Amino acid sequence: MIRIYLFTYAGDADEALVCVQCAAAALPEAVITVVDDSAAPLPERVRSVLMLTGARYCQTGWTRNGNLRGPECVRGIISTLAGEAEDEEGEFFRAGLAYAMSKKFVIYFTQKNVARFAEKHCRILSISPGCYLTPMHQKLIDNQQETAENQLEPIPAGRWGHPYEMGALTAFLCSSGAGYINGVDILADGGQNAGIFVPQI
Repeated sequence: MIRIYLFTYAGDADEALVCVQCAAAALPEAVITVVDDSAAPLPERVRSVLMLTGARYCQTGWTRNGNLRGPECVRGIISTLAGEAEDEEGEFFRAGLAYAMSKKFVIYFTQKNVARFAEKHCRILSISPGCYLTPMHQKLIDNQQETAENQLEPIPAGRWGHPYEMGALTAFLCSSGAGYINGVDILADGGQNAGIFVPQI
């Protein structure tokens, strides 16, 4: 398993988002963990977006001395990389890891099986939805309004997706009109990723 650790803080919020996107694109099978500084953490909006990309997120309290300098900082990095640091929300991070791995595996499986499916005159695709108004997401809106608002803010469409839209997309991809679309992941997120990671005109 490939693991990527990104040590960051509030001052590098934009760079952290770009780094996660690049790492995920270059190594889709990798597990990416963003290690934030509890003394100067990333804004809530950025943390929410990072979770949506599939990256894990945690905070550490060891002293970083600016740009990761000093013996205490070195010990902190080693402890984090070795997985020895205590994690009071271990179950939460394990759940995030499971989510990230399963998401990346679906895309990897799709790309890895194009030739095998083609031998049977079949296509294989995957769909990566953004934030849709499912019962699960409605609970987030009802119980964690601030988190929900932070998720909605970077979506250019300005709204949540509707389940029927996912059904319509799936129906099209299964039709003869999509017969040449094969071996790719379809990102249906209302423009969220582009709005966040690509400088807009």
